[in-house]
Amino acid sequence: EIFDKVKDFASEIPTLKQIYLIEETGENTMAGLEKKGAGNPVPSRKPKHSDVAVLIYTSGTTGEPKGVLLSHGNLAENVKGALSWFLNLTEKSRCISMLPWAHSFGITADLHAFILRGGSIGIMGSVETLIDDLPKIQPSFMTTVPRIFNRVYNGVWAKMREEGGLKLKLFEAALAAAKSKRETGNAGLKYKILDKIVLKKIRARFGGCLENAVTGSAPMNVEIAKFFIDVGIPTYDAYGLSETSPAITINSPLMGNRLGSVGKPIVKTKVVIDRSRTGESGDDGEIICFGPQCMIGYHKKPDKTQEVIVEMNGMRGVRTGDRGRLDDDGFLYITGRFKEEYKLANGKYIHPDAVELEMKVLPWILNAVVSGAGHEYNVGLIVPDMKLLQHLATELNLSVKPEDLFDPANPAGQSFKDLLTAEVQNHLKKTLGSYEIPRKFAFILDDFTLDNGMLTQTMKLKRGVVMEKYGTMLEDLYKE
Repeated sequence: EIFDKVKDFASEIPTLKQIYLIEETGENTMAGLEKKGAGNPVPSRKPKHSDVAVLIYTSGTTGEPKGVLLSHGNLAENVKGALSWFLNLTEKSRCISMLPWAHSFGITADLHAFILRGGSIGIMGSVETLIDDLPKIQPSFMTTVPRIFNRVYNGVWAKMREEGGLKLKLFEAALAAAKSKRETGNAGLKYKILDKIVLKKIRARFGGCLENAVTGSAPMNVEIAKFFIDVGIPTYDAYGLSETSPAITINSPLMGNRLGSVGKPIVKTKVVIDRSRTGESGDDGEIICFGPQCMIGYHKKPDKTQEVIVEMNGMRGVRTGDRGRLDDDGFLYITGRFKEEYKLANGKYIHPDAVELEMKVLPWILNAVVSGAGHEYNVGLIVPDMKLLQHLATELNLSVKPEDLFDPANPAGQSFKDLLTAEVQNHLKKTLGSYEIPRKFAFILDDFTLDNGMLTQTMKLKRGVVMEKYGTMLEDLYKE
């Protein structure tokens, strides 16, 4: 099937000499190559530490993707540094691989880590088959993005509230007992009983053997992280980027798991906070990573390479373009992205990703975008979970079809939209400043996905692509 799509590439690409099939037999197949090689063995050629290992293109969330050149030394040092804090990852460990190996997060955290430790890897079929794949693979480790856990969290709570009665009471009692265990360290008889009859079932959704989950691409919501710790699946936020192979900091069983942070710098890594862009009076600034994982440079882009590579006291570093702070114990907190920040007409700076992450904590919000550069206030775009909203509409006795819920010509739909807007704003008031909270929202039914090009392989928003399609809709909110 794939061969039929690419078989004519050789006539279009002068440098392409041959296409080989993996699963067939014959001359132009993997089996044919192996047979040919067996008949003419040659010594293996070991790469140098500085030799280029991979060319990985950045996700291009805010601009043109760039080809990141990573050496064998970059990748080897990064995986060794990260693994030194996960001593329970052994040859008996198994992971479910759901991140693409063409991305630095997947190639390092899944492929290289488990090859180095001698563990096994089960490969997810697709996002749609994940629920079925987990019990088949029964992973003890998982490297993923917070969105997976957010959906499980929202799904579990939605099911419990829908069933109500005794099941809901047992669920809440189990979480209360687990919270007490987390805070006191004491597991009483009540917890042990409720763990077996309630929490064990949630762990079973992940295969029943999951010990650790490392999450990246965005910080995990603290309340959701506490929920999974209480369930018995601790999650460890990590931080990095393609240019650093990717790991810079990780929360871990060995060095501590400080919720809300993205952990401490891994072995041989130093993080410096550059306040030249934010002012010396504040405690945050641009994150600069120094260490052996820092890239060779961008492929055929020397000017772009020069913009981000820095030298300090003989150390090679990379400017991340992210904004953060270090606490007194060396844990790093992400406070925004310089590339995405913008200024309102009143001079206040907005980090839209922080607002969007908080909005998506609400179970009925699948995705969100915030905009407002140069305006007096922010506006937002929401992709709702229509199944959950239909259930809510039924509870409110709104006899309206899901697709008509946000029809401005429908009085019931407009009332429902106003109700949801108020809920989002009240939720955001708990953690954000009033100037950060969007005053108006537009609702769309089509989610942002990999297939429509609005998400990267690690589920990050491609802001430019989204704004190209929906920017006019957001601007129109200011005219209402």
